[in-house]
Amino acid sequence: MIRQGYKQTEVGVIPEDWDVVSLGSCLSDWLDYGINAPAVPYSDKLSAYIRITDITEDGRFMSDKPVSVKSVLACNYFLSEGDIVFARTGASVGKSYRYNLSDGPLVFAGFLIRARHDITKLLPAFVASPGSAFCVSRKVLIPPMVSVRIDSIDPERSRMKVMWVV
Repeated sequence: MIRQGYKQTEVGVIPEDWDVVSLGSCLSDWLDYGINAPAVPYSDKLSAYIRITDITEDGRFMSDKPVSVKSVLACNYFLSEGDIVFARTGASVGKSYRYNLSDGPLVFAGFLIRARHDITKLLPAFVASPGSAFCVSRKVLIPPMVSVRIDSIDPERSRMKVMWVV
């Protein structure tokens, strides 16, 4: 039985005044894979690099042991304010980080996917926060010790569902 003021949806029971929409409909640009290049020792003459292992469980950038990337293509992979990257492979699938300007210029690595949100539809701070749709989906839908890999980005941007507050 569903309590008054709530409704059953494909993502579960939610308040009646919320809608369920695809994540893709909340993006301002296509999802992007990161650069396929190895990390090199940190140099202030090269771009700083963010990899899955540089993201904490609570979604922060660990800058205590920085690395760089040396590639002529690095300029195409810089994060912008509000960008969110999330892990696409292994036990870390869904682990996410919201880019913060105070972390300095960062190039994102190949096992990360970048999402640029339309802030009129979805606040990046909500998506990347602990307990958000990304984190909850990862914990609930992917059993421990299962290797998962997101190998293709849906041409319609994303079919992942998010709850929408009207």
